[in-house]
Amino acid sequence: VSKGTYSESGISPYAGVALYGGFAGTETRRSQRDWYLNPTVLDGAGGNSSYTAVVVSCEYCANVVDGFTLRDCNAGVGVFSGTATVANNTAFDNGAGVAIEYGMANVTNNIIFGNDDDGVRVESGTATITNNTICGNRTDGVIVYDSGIANLTSNIVSFTDGFGVKAKSGASIRTFSHNDVYGSTDGNYSGYAPPLGQGILSLNPMFVDWPNGDYDLAIGSPCIDAGDDSAASPGEMDHGKRPRTIGAHVDMGANEYGLVYFTFADAAKALAIASGMVALSADDAVRLNVERGVVGVDIADAVRLARKAADLDANP
Repeated sequence: VSKGTYSESGISPYAGVALYGGFAGTETRRSQRDWYLNPTVLDGAGGNSSYTAVVVSCEYCANVVDGFTLRDCNAGVGVFSGTATVANNTAFDNGAGVAIEYGMANVTNNIIFGNDDDGVRVESGTATITNNTICGNRTDGVIVYDSGIANLTSNIVSFTDGFGVKAKSGASIRTFSHNDVYGSTDGNYSGYAPPLGQGILSLNPMFVDWPNGDYDLAIGSPCIDAGDDSAASPGEMDHGKRPRTIGAHVDMGANEYGLVYFTFADAAKALAIASGMVALSADDAVRLNVERGVVGVDIADAVRLARKAADLDANP
């Protein structure tokens, strides 16, 4: 879906359909899109705000909702059955940001903020919640009901009007590691005691300017290099379309800290890949493809990287 604002009263994709936002409209491959520079907005205010923007509701769905801004709806994404992937989205000013009623959902790299209800709600089924920034929601950050199962890794849950993480009686939080839960009005936890160790923090994440929607990590943030490396996939990008791992380790939250500066070693590696001397890895396909004209790494990328390293072009 190309960038722009679309007034919606609820989208219910057929089983197996994947929805991708973030296109300028001139791309020839999905890998060329940029959801950060080309926001694709599903806006319930122009349609019917009582609807959920995207509803996954079929027995064997396997749907994908990736790269959208979801606002002014009853919920940003609702998973009612099947399996779904909810990734690289921004959800705000909805009822709930993401609601898992039944089924299974992987919720990854989303910024979920300022919703009138919960950030992520797991009523039933299983949710794997990884590298999200869940901030400033007006009920609870993450709530798991008595028949829900949740696994939380490398998230920031902060500044919520209710509880940061809340588990109702009988709820199951099976995995909880490398999360920062901080600064919620009613308390960081309710009905759940986080395990000792596991890289768990309750510290100010130090966003650049979260009241005004800037969820990048500021210098000195305790969330930098504090995430779980094993939860990241090779070649994965963060919410800002940067490599998932920039520093020594994965960061907590949706956005990695820092800029990626290029060196002559990067240019030499790109040239070796373009000439077939070195195999292309998933990480190099993301980091070294600076021209974005074709999939992979070619001579044009090597030339551009050399110019950046020589300060002839902006670096990064």
